[in-house]
Amino acid sequence: MNAASLFLPKSTVLRGGVAAALGWWLREIKDCVPRSWLEQLPGRSHGFVDLQLSRDQARLSWTEHGVRQVVFLARTDNLNSIKSRSEVASLRGRRVTIDLAPDLLFRTEIMLPAAAQANLTQIIGNQRGLLVPLDPEKLVFAVSNIRHLPSTNTIRVLVVVATQKTIEAGQEFTRSLGCEVTTVVAMPEDGHLLTLYRPTTAASAPRRSWRRNWLDAAILLLAATLVATQAWRSRSAAERLETAIAAARHAAEDVRTLRYAVTKAEEPLTLLRRRLNMTPATVVIGELSRVIPDDTWVTNLTLKGGNLEFSGNATHATRLVSELETSRLFVQPHFEAPITGWPDGSERFTISAGVRSPP
Repeated sequence: MNAASLFLPKSTVLRGGVAAALGWWLREIKDCVPRSWLEQLPGRSHGFVDLQLSRDQARLSWTEHGVRQVVFLARTDNLNSIKSRSEVASLRGRRVTIDLAPDLLFRTEIMLPAAAQANLTQIIGNQRGLLVPLDPEKLVFAVSNIRHLPSTNTIRVLVVVATQKTIEAGQEFTRSLGCEVTTVVAMPEDGHLLTLYRPTTAASAPRRSWRRNWLDAAILLLAATLVATQAWRSRSAAERLETAIAAARHAAEDVRTLRYAVTKAEEPLTLLRRRLNMTPATVVIGELSRVIPDDTWVTNLTLKGGNLEFSGNATHATRLVSELETSRLFVQPHFEAPITGWPDGSERFTISAGVRSPP
């Protein structure tokens, strides 16, 4: 260790450590993250190796820090001459993505009902023999939903087909360079990058299985923790709500009990108020005796609250209402029934009137 390495800025050391950790994690899930993320990571071990194959030539390139460097470019009929190059030897053990050029692909667009989107891969797999006049078992395809047309309720689907012979030839050449194939993708002319083939080898699976398992377990543990926390919070909130509801019920019951007690206590007072606001019956009878003529006989009298009703016989019953109106005690006197005559010449009447409360 030289003296200069002892005085590296802390930010540089921290940035390098974070980049190394992030780079390791991205390498483990390399097939699931955009390629541009990997290209921005420092260190040659995080670079991206790409083998582009066309009908006439092959190009092996290395991308690092967003800069692509071509390792070799050769015709496909002269590939064996480049295996001994030092640049190729330095890439041994790397993971390589094979990009198939448009001249090695069959590309077409078809229209399907929108309902076919759920089983798009299965539908195209059953019909691939109709798209290309070759043995369906020797074809590999990829599909992409380009556009949905609501007016016709259809979808436009891009279908890219390659032969297994082409993919196997690219894999064989990559293995001869000492590299490992991770993905075979299609590069159609419109720029839709589609995955045609993702091999799983016995050599690579065990090396990454424990890391993948650890990552899956961490994700499941985090998800379970979040669900448990949310459940605990929901349960606590429900318990607090139940407690508040019970307290409100007790308070409402206490209010109802108090209201009933107040109502019962006010009943005698209400009755007393009514009695105090009523004119005494003796005053009403005395005023009635003073107002009505002497030739009038009252046979029935009812005094209820502020209402007076009486009936009887009179020589001239029609003038009784006008006589009652002269009194300040009676209000709006009127006949309750028609006047009827009797054989002795008297008239039968029934009169009602309001009684004023005492001042």
